[in-house]
Amino acid sequence: MMEGTMNRKLFLSLALIFFASLLLIVSCGTSTRAGEDVFAYSGIERDMSPDVSDNDIDELTAGNQHFAFDLYNWLIQSNDNLIYSPWSISAALAMAYAGAEGQVKTDMAGVLHFTLDDEMLHSAFNAIDLRLDEMESTELGYGVEEAVPFTLNTANSLWAQEDLELNPDFLDLLALDYGAGVGRVDFWNDPGGSADIVNDWIADKTEDKITDALSPESLTPDTLLLIINAIYFLANWENQFEPDITTDDVFHTFADGDVTVPMMYQQEHFRYSEGDGWQAVELPYIGRDASMVILLPESDEYTRVEGMLDPSLLSEIKDDMQYRQMRLTMPKWEFRTHLNLGDTLRQMGMDSAFVSGFDSMLAVPPGNPVAIDEVIHEAFISVDEEGTEAAAVTIVEMDVTSAPQPEEVIDFTIDHPFMFLIIENSTNTILFMGRVMNPI
Repeated sequence: MMEGTMNRKLFLSLALIFFASLLLIVSCGTSTRAGEDVFAYSGIERDMSPDVSDNDIDELTAGNQHFAFDLYNWLIQSNDNLIYSPWSISAALAMAYAGAEGQVKTDMAGVLHFTLDDEMLHSAFNAIDLRLDEMESTELGYGVEEAVPFTLNTANSLWAQEDLELNPDFLDLLALDYGAGVGRVDFWNDPGGSADIVNDWIADKTEDKITDALSPESLTPDTLLLIINAIYFLANWENQFEPDITTDDVFHTFADGDVTVPMMYQQEHFRYSEGDGWQAVELPYIGRDASMVILLPESDEYTRVEGMLDPSLLSEIKDDMQYRQMRLTMPKWEFRTHLNLGDTLRQMGMDSAFVSGFDSMLAVPPGNPVAIDEVIHEAFISVDEEGTEAAAVTIVEMDVTSAPQPEEVIDFTIDHPFMFLIIENSTNTILFMGRVMNPI
């Protein structure tokens, strides 16, 4: 089956998608296109009640936070806006990690801050993923006239070259802990059709926020496999802004001078903290399952404060927060970020993963080593008076080479660059993070 093809340099792609749609649990059902079955499944069903302690979840979350901030510090080399999903990147790379061996596995664990043993690591990812999927709220926020559910959905899947034999142990693990089935397509002879099938799945899961994640040109006779993780986030603020009082005002950028942007305003009680050269506010979403934390450095302290951003600063920000009444002024924003992460991950210490180390994903070891070739990440966020919507796609291409305070009113005017994090509150999982250098 693989003769001739396996003698060539093999190519394997892992893809990570954040989506805006209904959850697809691929181990428990089928996906179809034009009436034909797309997914095949392991005989192992997903473990819907993983035996994981709170300490294990806390340990995984702490490691994921360290990776999130490590990656952030590598990505802020320009004055550009930034949005990405640390959770989804970690989850997708965890699925790749399940097929890694030797020094590659050691290097990946170091960069990703994986400290649990293999069985517990994947069970902990499963536990957090299931918890995220269970979160949905129909509670009303202040000023919300209709119940709009809080939505946070995740899904995983694999897409393999038809007739390719995959390692059953690898498939069983991904089915057990990630709910991932295998979609069969013909990358080699029909790259256009294969890209359409995968992109249709992606578009369906992102409410058409991401429609062309996979290009036919990226699918070659060496392409073997895509591993996909998806997450979609949509939530209304608990305290919405009144659109009628949104007005154009000045935002002071560093690179582009002053720009005029739509500024939202409200006076309300929010959890607030401040420190040396910075202020922070927490904006809860309906149901309080998640919040956006905005870190606003003083203009002349931006670089210093951004350089301090790590798990300990996040803990300080959140631990010190107390309810304060404030006049909150903040911009609306909507943008995308496109990143090639391959060089970044190499520099972070995963260089060996771009050479070899993933042969165990396949039932029959290939003649050439399976390795990561490139990691492409695209993410989207929209923030307005009602709330937040976020989606993203990452394609990892692998080559087979407290109490209220006195009613003092605080002016919190976000009129210059700032950082933001969207955090799931029960586990402190960072779902999305980034910065706004220019809202338009």
